[in-house]
Amino acid sequence: MDFESLRSTLSSLIDDKGPWLLIIVVGLVFLAFLGRKRPQPDIQGAPRLGEYWMAEVPFRDGEGAKDRPCLVLSGPHNGAYRVLYMTSQDRSEHDAFIKVDTRDWQGAVGAKNSWLQIKGIGGDEPYIDVDFGKFRRRLGAWNKQEARAVNAALRS
Repeated sequence: MDFESLRSTLSSLIDDKGPWLLIIVVGLVFLAFLGRKRPQPDIQGAPRLGEYWMAEVPFRDGEGAKDRPCLVLSGPHNGAYRVLYMTSQDRSEHDAFIKVDTRDWQGAVGAKNSWLQIKGIGGDEPYIDVDFGKFRRRLGAWNKQEARAVNAALRS
């Protein structure tokens, strides 16, 4: 449909039904635009496999969330990414965690040692799903040692 035929159609609708029909149609289009979901994160700058990001990561019990670094494992699936979460609490004595080199990361998170959970604890899986809109900024990418450790742990 070209512009002229569209204008003609709208003009005849306004003549037949009055301007209220046009107002209703424009309002419905506007509401549909407001209610649309965020675009799927296949856009540039979206989280990718092996990248560390700051994100609002939900607690396992589903009650709340915490802004923390995480490692992207996969996604997007239904608008969410599967991640491994991290902690700044010393977990060096626990075999479910590996230390991550954060020295190149910007901000306070780069000033602390961090541990990445690579194995489940107490029957929980080590990963959790995070919605695309909860990712704030990219921190870095895994190195070969971290990639090997994560792959080995997830296969076992």
